[in-house]
Amino acid sequence: MGPRGGPRKRYVAFTVEAEPTSPPPSRAAMVAALDAACASAGLPEGRRLTTFDGRCGIVRCTNSDRDAVLGALRGIASVGGAPTRVVPVVTSGTIKKAKSHLGPAAASEPRG
Repeated sequence: MGPRGGPRKRYVAFTVEAEPTSPPPSRAAMVAALDAACASAGLPEGRRLTTFDGRCGIVRCTNSDRDAVLGALRGIASVGGAPTRVVPVVTSGTIKKAKSHLGPAAASEPRG
């Protein structure tokens, strides 16, 4: 447990691999796919898609839900109707560190 004794925030950075001919998925489509995957995994609604640019993103969750969120991300097979593979990259305690693993494009993107 952290110094406050409660759950701690974790940021899971991920990439989206889609068909080269498919347009990048929208933020709304990614939110819908994430919500469906997390609901099927029995997760509470404590997570949030903090950033997403169509090719990579970051999900905020608690430390106790991290493993289930990772499994839910890996289980996403389509986003917006297009076949997609979501690959978790890193889990971090800060959003800044998670963004640093996604490259310069994610680091400059505004929070959404």
